[in-house]
Amino acid sequence: PSNCNGCGKLCSSSGSGTAACNGGQCGVACPATLSACDGDCVDLETDLDNCGMCKKKCPGDSKACVQGTCQKKDQSMP
Repeated sequence: PSNCNGCGKLCSSSGSGTAACNGGQCGVACPATLSACDGDCVDLETDLDNCGMCKKKCPGDSKACVQGTCQKKDQSMP
């Protein structure tokens, strides 16, 4: 991805993903267990800022994201 949609246009990666160029657009290729959200690879099962889907942030009273569902502080953890 060193010439993505133009000479010298370099795609960069962040976190655990690998830089990718798809259809002339820079993006990220993630390992099988992670999903691409805003150019980063995240675990939709456990990420408080991407719980169950990209950009679904758990509310402030949530303690964790478990299997893609926000868990409140007073709920017992599995």
